Amino acid sequence: METAIKERPILFSGAMVRALLAGTKTQTRRTTGLDFINENPSCWQRQWVPAKDGKHWLFTCGDDRVQVRCPYGVEGDRLWVKETHQMGFSTHVSDCGYLYRATDVDKRTHHGVYCYEKDGKYYDHYDKQFVWRPSIFMKRVASRILLELVSVRVERLQDISEADAVAEGVEEHIIPALGPGTWGMWKNYLWSEKTVDKQAKAKCSAKEAYETLWESINGPGSWQANPWVWVISFQVVK
Repeated sequence: METAIKERPILFSGAMVRALLAGTKTQTRRTTGLDFINENPSCWQRQWVPAKDGKHWLFTCGDDRVQVRCPYGVEGDRLWVKETHQMGFSTHVSDCGYLYRATDVDKRTHHGVYCYEKDGKYYDHYDKQFVWRPSIFMKRVASRILLELVSVRVERLQDISEADAVAEGVEEHIIPALGPGTWGMWKNYLWSEKTVDKQAKAKCSAKEAYETLWESINGPGSWQANPWVWVISFQVVK
């Protein structure tokens, strides 16, 4: 008897959606489901790989033992990507669809009046639907990216390797006049015009770049906390 493939939602930022579409992102690290362990991450140790079902991981802290279930599934399961989006505009209802902020921000023009969502509901261009919807509110039907899990493991955040940092989709810092791959520098995701005196625009390694990416998403001090994370490797199905 075949087991049905399970699908679960997963949120990605605009930068990481672009990396998925470019084929440069094949890993993601998440802390969901590890909150209790991460209250004191240095105490807990992972003792063995998952049981036969591939879903539960054993941690120990002194005499305490905890089994943690990975909320993202197992090898072969799928994750549908949630991202910031809105209803599209068209003069022909057959052309209606969705715009995605990660890639379509320049296409957000009011050139049409009527549009139908895939659920058959009618909207006009004054409707509140025509605003950017946060990724958490995306419906399954609107998702354009589907991922298939290749492997799942658990490790401390700072144990990420240089190769895995690259697999996380961090961007090269490119000097236009020299082209990509010239300096071997990587984007600092915390840099902005406001931080120019405190932050370098580029990092010397992909791992350092990933540290800034993690903190840009999870806040100051989140890298130093060095939590346990799920390391999810995947391939893009569509």
